[in-house]
Amino acid sequence: MRQFLRAVSDFHEKDYLHRLRDLAAKKAPCGFFYLGNDADLPKFLNILHAQGITVSVIVNLGGELPSAGVPVIHAAKFPALAEKPQTMILYGAGVPSCFASFFERWDIECLVLNVPQNIQHDTDFYDQHLVDLYEAYSGFHDEESRLAFLGGWKYVSSSSIRDFHLAPEPQYFLSGFTVLAGDIVIDGGAYDGGTSRDFASVAGASGKVYAFEMDEENFKKCQAAAEHFGFVAENMGLASHRQMAKYMHTGAQATASRMDAGGDRTASFTSIDVYVKENQLPRVDFIKMDIEGAELDALHGAALTIARWKPRMAICAYHKPEDLWVLQQYIQSLRPDYEFAFRHYGIDVSEYLYTDETRQLLSDFHLPWSVPSNCERVLYCR
Repeated sequence: MRQFLRAVSDFHEKDYLHRLRDLAAKKAPCGFFYLGNDADLPKFLNILHAQGITVSVIVNLGGELPSAGVPVIHAAKFPALAEKPQTMILYGAGVPSCFASFFERWDIECLVLNVPQNIQHDTDFYDQHLVDLYEAYSGFHDEESRLAFLGGWKYVSSSSIRDFHLAPEPQYFLSGFTVLAGDIVIDGGAYDGGTSRDFASVAGASGKVYAFEMDEENFKKCQAAAEHFGFVAENMGLASHRQMAKYMHTGAQATASRMDAGGDRTASFTSIDVYVKENQLPRVDFIKMDIEGAELDALHGAALTIARWKPRMAICAYHKPEDLWVLQQYIQSLRPDYEFAFRHYGIDVSEYLYTDETRQLLSDFHLPWSVPSNCERVLYCR
C-alpha cells in the first residue's frame, strides 16, 4: 500500500509539468536531442520556451538545422562537452529514446518532449481510476510486476524514461507464464510470424501453434514462416464474434494495423471460441494477444475457452489507458483462480522496424537494440 501511495504522490508531484516548472525556476540549462533538419525545430523550441525552459545546447546526428540561436553539436562530440546539462529533452520515439541510455552515462535525466495539455488530460483520467489501479497493482504475485506496472503508469505523467522498469527476458517468455512443450497455442496478432515461430520451437512436434494475422501483407510473411516452421497461419483477426470488418493498414511495415470502421481495407475476423469449436481443438494451453486495442473484445470471444481450460496468457496491455486494469478485471471475472504478473519490455528492433544503417548507428554508440517506450506492456496470466 505504501509503495502505491508513494507512486500516486510521484504521479502528481514529479510530473512533467512540475519538472519543467522546477527547471524554469532554477534557470537550469537543458539539452535538446533532435534528429534531422526538420523545419519544425523552432516550433519545438518555442514549446519549451513557453514553459520557461532554457535550451543551452542542441545535440543531433548531423544534418543542417534551422537557425535556432543555440549551439548545435554532433552526438559523437557530446562526451567532450565541458558543461553538460543535467536534463536532456528528447524529441520523438525510436532512435531518440534509444539515446537515453547514452546520456544517462553522465547521470543526465531524459525527458520526452510532450504537450502539456496531453499530460493534464491523462492525469485527470487516471485520477478517476485510482481504485481500479490499486486493485490491479494488488493483484500481482511479485515485486517485479508491481514495479513494472507503476513505472509505466508514472511515465504517463512524468515523460521521464528513468521511470521505466524494463524486463530482461524476451517478450511473452516469462518463466512460469509462457509456452511449454506440447502446448496448443493461439497467437493473436502474429505479424510476420516471428512470435509464432518462437512458440512453435518450444511447443515442439507434440504441440501446435495457430497464428492469426488480419493484415493481408503481413499475412504473406506469416504464411511463409508457417510453411517453414510448421505452424498454422490464418488470415483472420480475433474479435468477440465472426464478422467482416474494416481495418486500418498502417504503412509499409504495418506493425500497428488495427480494426477501424474508417479503415481502407476489409478483413475476416473470428472469435477464439468459434475457431476452437469449428476446428475441434482438444484444448487451448496458451494465448498471446497483441491486436492494437482489440484485446478486450477478443477476450470476450474467448470466454468459454478461458473458463474451461484456464490457458496461460500473455495479453498486451498498453493500447488503451484502461488496459492497465480492465483486462485483468475481465479475466478474473471468468476465472477467479488466475494468478497475474506484469512486465514491460523495450521494443526489440533486431529483426524488424529499423534499417541496417540505423542498427549500425546504435552499434557505433554502444546502444542496445531495444527501444524504451511506453508500449510493450504485457499482462501475464496462469
